[in-house]
Amino acid sequence: MTMEFPQRAEWVLYLGCWASYRAVESAWCTSKILQKLEVDFTVLGKDEKCCGMPFVEMGEAEKAQKLALDNLKAAREKGATKILTVCPGCHHSLKQALPKFVSQEMEVQHVSSFLYNKIKSGELELTKPLEAKVTYHDPCKLARYYNITEEPRSVIKSIKGVQFVEPLHSGLEARCCGRVYEKELAELTVAMSKERIEEAASAKAQVMATSCPICARNLLVGAQSAKKNITVYDLPVLVAKQAGII
Repeated sequence: MTMEFPQRAEWVLYLGCWASYRAVESAWCTSKILQKLEVDFTVLGKDEKCCGMPFVEMGEAEKAQKLALDNLKAAREKGATKILTVCPGCHHSLKQALPKFVSQEMEVQHVSSFLYNKIKSGELELTKPLEAKVTYHDPCKLARYYNITEEPRSVIKSIKGVQFVEPLHSGLEARCCGRVYEKELAELTVAMSKERIEEAASAKAQVMATSCPICARNLLVGAQSAKKNITVYDLPVLVAKQAGII
C-alpha cells in the first residue's frame, strides 16, 4: 500500500504512532476517503514526530509540548492551515499546543468530526447498506475533553440498514477501553475491554464502532477474550467500507 503526496497542501493528515505502525488500516482508509473527496492534503512523512501524549501520561509536560509544537511547525512548513488527526490522543496533544504556537492560523480536527461534516453536506455518501445492530464506544478524550459524542453516532446512523443501539455506559459516562493500562496492568486492560464488549453483547450488537485506532485494537482483544462474535471497526474503516471506497 503506497501513496504519493504533494509537498504542500491545505490539509496535513497527521497519522500518529498507532495509525502509522499498528493500525495501518485506519491511516489507509482515512487517506482513501480524502482522495475520494479530492481534499488537498499531504502527510508529514519523515518530519512527523510522536504527538507527545505518552510524555503527558508520564508527567513530562514540557517534552510533550515540544513534540506537539514541532509537528505544528512541520505542518506550517507544508503550507497547511488545517490538521486532521486519526487518534484522539494526537488530537488532544496538538489542540493543547495551539495556544503556544506562533501562528494561530491552524485548525486541528478529528476525523470523526470531519466525516460527520462531509456526510451532512452530502459530499460523502455511504451507499452500501449494513443490515446489523451497531453500537459505539466513546473514546475517553473525544467524549470527556471535547464532547464529541453525537458526530460519530450520526455517521453510523447514516448507514442504510443500521439499527443503532447504545451500550449501558455511553457518552460522558462511557467506560475506558483499558488500553492505557496495557504495560503496567495487562490483566486489567483485557478485563476492561471485555466489559465494553459485554455491554455491546447485552445490547444485542453485532458491530462495535469507535473513533480511535487504539480503542479499536483493544476492543478486538476484548471480543476475542470474551469469545463474542462482535466485529470491531475504527470509524474511518467502517465509513470507507460502506462508501464503497475499499
